[in-house]
Amino acid sequence: MPELHPILDLDDTLLRLGGDVELLHTLYDAYLEDTPKKMRQLALAIEQDDFIEVRHIAHTLKGSSATVGASSMSNIAQALENDCIEGKLTDVRSRFIALTKVFAEATEAINKQRHNFSSCN
Repeated sequence: MPELHPILDLDDTLLRLGGDVELLHTLYDAYLEDTPKKMRQLALAIEQDDFIEVRHIAHTLKGSSATVGASSMSNIAQALENDCIEGKLTDVRSRFIALTKVFAEATEAINKQRHNFSSCN
């Protein structure tokens, strides 16, 4: 199992973005719009045993999640990608379940952060 990291690493993400909160919100918007689509595509690829597509989507989710600081999501997506590369296909469904749970938590954390920022302004 991958090492768990914070659901949302705001400090590191803002540091990488030079403290640009507006850019962070733009990235959050794109992430919350695109990720549910990717998750549906991932579920379909798993259902169809299309592990090349699973690997591709997991790779995309790994990067986009890391960009917004969703470390746990990124780590699970990386583990899913690695499972496909290494042919460990028995773990794919359980990783997807974990990814779904962590995405719900990341979404909640992002929405809380956005609310906290808007309350400060």
